[in-house]
Amino acid sequence: MDFAERKILQIMMPLSDIFAVDLDLPKEKPKYSRVSVYRGNINNIVGIIYTKNLAVACRNFGIIVLEDLISGLLCV
Repeated sequence: MDFAERKILQIMMPLSDIFAVDLDLPKEKPKYSRVSVYRGNINNIVGIIYTKNLAVACRNFGIIVLEDLISGLLCV
């Protein structure tokens, strides 16, 4: 089945599943310096990504592999 034959429900993603950033957000210092990364559900946190490292990776215009940016966790 090629793209032209697909139904819209096979292509679209629910808005609630989309991660997006508002372009009109104030350009102030970010509220968080780290983003938690989980697999499957929020109870399975596998590490963190420093926002600074993510910004550097984005500037390189390459494909970003999140696993390469994950730092380990300190569990208490």
